[in-house]
This record gives sequence, structure tokens and C-alpha cells, in this order.
Amino acid sequence: MTKLMACARGVDGTVLLEPVSGAPRYPLPTADDTVAVLDRLGQAPNAGLVADFHHLAVNGDDVRAAGYRGHVGLEYRSEGPDAFGRLPREQRAGGST
Repeated sequence: MTKLMACARGVDGTVLLEPVSGAPRYPLPTADDTVAVLDRLGQAPNAGLVADFHHLAVNGDDVRAAGYRGHVGLEYRSEGPDAFGRLPREQRAGGST
């Protein structure tokens, strides 16, 4: 892990660890598991937790009252050729498309 973090640091990147549900052999099913790994890394400025609320909730983490105030990303499957066609142009990625 430390080699990976050093490589990421070399390109001003961040290593993100994600708790994942539905994969019995995956070693980080809960937020607690992931935070334990991050704690072992110490105060690494380029390591963090991906809070995928679906996976967290499925694996028993309480995601309702966490108080998160950061950025949020959404993932979905587009049913057509223009994934953002329903949005006004000014709200699409980059302000145009």
C-alpha cells in the first residue's frame, strides 16, 4: 500500500479505499474495516474512504446520520446515446455538449 501511495503522491493523486458489498472474499466490506486500514497508514494526506452509500447500507453501516457535508457523485445507467441530454446545456459537464 505504501508503494501505491508513493506513486499516487508522485502525480498528486489520491488512493481511495471503498467498502464493497456482494463480494464475499473482498477484505473491506464495512466502513469500519476501511477506516482501520486508513488508521494503520497514519495521517496519509493522499488516502481516503469512498463512501458508496449503497454498499455501506447493504453491509450494515448506518448512513443516515453521518453528517457528511462534502461532494457527492452519482452513478447510473444511461438508456440512450446522450447520458445528459435531459439536462439544460448549462448544467451538463463543462457547461456545453
